[in-house]
Amino acid sequence: MCGRFQVNIDEPELLEILNDLQKEGREPPELGEMYPTELAPALAARNGSVAAGLFRWGYEKLDGKGVLINARAETVREKPLFRRDFFERRCAVPASGFFEWSPDKKKYYFRKQAGGLLYLGGFFKRSGGEEKFIILTKDATPPVSQFHHRIPVLVEKDALGDWLTDVSFASDYLYRDNPVPLIY
Repeated sequence: MCGRFQVNIDEPELLEILNDLQKEGREPPELGEMYPTELAPALAARNGSVAAGLFRWGYEKLDGKGVLINARAETVREKPLFRRDFFERRCAVPASGFFEWSPDKKKYYFRKQAGGLLYLGGFFKRSGGEEKFIILTKDATPPVSQFHHRIPVLVEKDALGDWLTDVSFASDYLYRDNPVPLIY
């Protein structure tokens, strides 16, 4: 489960995304360690191209008590709450890295081995006048698997366009091995 991620302002790719938001008159949120229910920059398909937006992390639970922040890649295409959003509205959340906790509650920070941004694969919906997203997770791969059993779906930068616009590509991508070498 991805319960927090980090967004560092010094990432050149992130500065481009933030500049795009400012051009649209959208003030970027405070960045750093991102918690559920906070606003975060995300990429989505808009009118046939990839565009940056501000999305709130989490869907309200049906009982109104709390939020859902992750969905399992293995079941996202079948779950009524998520199916349509995954098929119609995928997003990619830029992150410098993400956190996972070991069974003994020790916090680990994972980032790209080569440096640069990670893109957390997810989907979104419009609710309450804003866009809200969920991060997809799947069975963990090394090195995350030695500490936690789930990992976010990591979308490679050169696959972003296909992830956002091609549902067949995105469906297949859920089952690929983690394409991004990570360190902690």
